[in-house]
Order: sequence, then C-alpha cells, then structure tokens
Amino acid sequence: LDDSYETLSERRVRNVLHLERVDRRHLHTVFTCQAANNNLVAPISSAVTLDLYLDPLWVRLLGQNRPMSADQTYEVSCEVVGARPAPIVSWWKGSQPLRNARESVSSDGNVTVSVLRLSPSLDDAGEILSCRATTPPAERNVLQDSLTLNIY
Repeated sequence: LDDSYETLSERRVRNVLHLERVDRRHLHTVFTCQAANNNLVAPISSAVTLDLYLDPLWVRLLGQNRPMSADQTYEVSCEVVGARPAPIVSWWKGSQPLRNARESVSSDGNVTVSVLRLSPSLDDAGEILSCRATTPPAERNVLQDSLTLNIY
C-alpha cells in the first residue's frame, strides 16, 4: 500500500498513510504498519482496524399504504439499512413527533426496524406520516420515507 518512510533520527523512522475517499467498503479494514531493519531479527508491526460512521443507505416504510379505520390501532414499520452506529429513528405526523415506537436491530447491526403503534382519528386524514433516520454523532444527513394517511 505504501512503502515510503521519513527518517526522524538515527534510530527512528515514520510513515504516514493517507487514505483518500474513505467509504463503506473500508469498514473493518485492517491496516498494518511493519518495520524491519535487517534479516536477523523478525520485523515488528502494529495494526489498526478502521471503524466508520455511516449514514443510512435508505429508509423505507414497509407494507402497503392502505386506508385505515379511525380509532383502530395499526402497526407501521420502517426499515433503515446501512447506518453505523444504529440510527436514530423518529416518527412524525406532519410536524408533530410521535413517540409510540419500538426498535429492533439485526445481529450484524446493518438493519434497524422501527415499529410505530398508530391509532389515527378522522382528523388525521391527509396528514403526512414520516419515518426519519440519521446517524449519531453528527446527525447531519436525514433520510426519510413518508405516506399520506387515508382515514375512513
């Protein structure tokens, strides 16, 4: 990858590895720095494993957008794929946050499913229901999927 080095003193050298455009394919890549000065002694090495913060690849409401009966309780699921660490998932009805959700994360940490329990009223007809996901700590990119509530 890089065999250059800089001499700091008679007994010390340094190498700086520059990676351009780090992306999700570099997740968990192990980089090893190895130093040797002769054929009589085994080289020494030090390794680091790259961990990354990754924004979600997509957010998707699961199931079909079917009409809902007023005052019935429904479970609406939202799938978030590709975020590291696990995303912060929030639900919104229009501009109002909703709090009645539970989450599960796949064993490999790649998929988070949030399930919202929703009991719509007739007043909710035409409101936009949204599932939003972002990745801590920066929370800079928000992805969302939405549907229009059809209540009868």
